[in-house]
Amino acid sequence: MPGKIKLSRRAKALYDQLQDSPETANLNDWLCAYAMAVSEENAAGHTVVTAPTNGAAGVIPAVLYYFVTKENGTIKQVREFLLTAGAICGIIKHRSSISGAEVGCQGEIGSAASMAAAGLCAVRGGTPQQIENAAEIALEHHLGMSLDNCIAAMKQTGLEMSEKYKETSLGGLAVSIIEC
Repeated sequence: MPGKIKLSRRAKALYDQLQDSPETANLNDWLCAYAMAVSEENAAGHTVVTAPTNGAAGVIPAVLYYFVTKENGTIKQVREFLLTAGAICGIIKHRSSISGAEVGCQGEIGSAASMAAAGLCAVRGGTPQQIENAAEIALEHHLGMSLDNCIAAMKQTGLEMSEKYKETSLGGLAVSIIEC
């Protein structure tokens, strides 16, 4: 990888390991390899994916790629997945934010997970209610709220969150010293 610390790419090694022993691989193993590959491409400055943001770029491509390659998804289903994911993103952006700078990590990774869950549910034949439930569960981790309430809670959390924890590199892990 470019940069001073010369990190090596890990996605290819993980993918090769999964290819060598596919019988031991599970869904999460494949998703990790695919999402890591997207993130590494972004970090290397190649074709940059922002879905919905650069910070959460691996989630949607990983789920969609898994669906296409492992579940034989069609182009028509890819369109349906992306349209559904986009609709969920639109709702979240309209009612809150997908920006880590505004609502923290939940706005980026939570939104991406919600979009991917809704898209996957749609291409697997989910009803509108099931699609909404998939989006809601991915965003709020079983807190028992509807999607609208969850998005409102995310917005309120972002408003109340200290600026130093919002993409500013002024707090949290950004200022922690790690001894290697």
